[in-house]
Amino acid sequence: MASRHPAHRDKSSAPAEWDGVVRAGLVRSGAVLSGALLLLLGLALLIALASFSTGDNSLTTAAEGVSGNWLGAPGAWVASLILFLIGWAGLGLGPMVMRHGWALFMGDGGLDRRRLWLWGMIGLLLMALALGIWEDAPSSSLTAGAGGIIAYMVEGLVDAPLGGLSAMNEALVRFAAALLIGLPGLILWWRGMQLGRLAWSGQLPWRRSGATAPATIAADEPATETTADRADAAGLPRRPVNPVRGP
Repeated sequence: MASRHPAHRDKSSAPAEWDGVVRAGLVRSGAVLSGALLLLLGLALLIALASFSTGDNSLTTAAEGVSGNWLGAPGAWVASLILFLIGWAGLGLGPMVMRHGWALFMGDGGLDRRRLWLWGMIGLLLMALALGIWEDAPSSSLTAGAGGIIAYMVEGLVDAPLGGLSAMNEALVRFAAALLIGLPGLILWWRGMQLGRLAWSGQLPWRRSGATAPATIAADEPATETTADRADAAGLPRRPVNPVRGP
């Protein structure tokens, strides 16, 4: 007769199991810490760019004195570098960093990070080029213009064909070209952020409140043993069931 006592577990496997648990905990803790740092970094980039002023002592200005940037001299230098390269399109860089950090913090392994950064950077470059074409010439607020130095160099190729047009026609052509270039860039950046997946996966706070607990798998519950099952296991014939007779 078979014993009803459960099989004894191998005690030597316990340290290995604990080692796996500790390793998984350390990996998860590192991901949470990295995600939190990226969230703070993305927010800092937004604050530095939003509070940038040409009166600050930075990479592209010769001003002296106390920096008026909300993050001080480091914020002014970082903001001036980003604005010099891609202009005001750099405002989209902060949300990209925060999106990456949020995925690490929440343990979202389904985020396509290559798509986030590849599509996002291509979108930012297209939007910077659109700003450079629309502006026509660098403004007094930014050294390399609203689109940065990259857009300024490419925009110089557009000036020659538009030289013979009137001011009104040139403005219309520049607006159409900026729209045709900037709109696809905005769409690429938005698709790279994968915010639709973030909302539908229930990670947003206003989506998590309505989440329901997963249903219990019925296969995990032990099945109730019947008399027929016990008879089959013992090799005995089943007892016929008498039909219920009416009155």
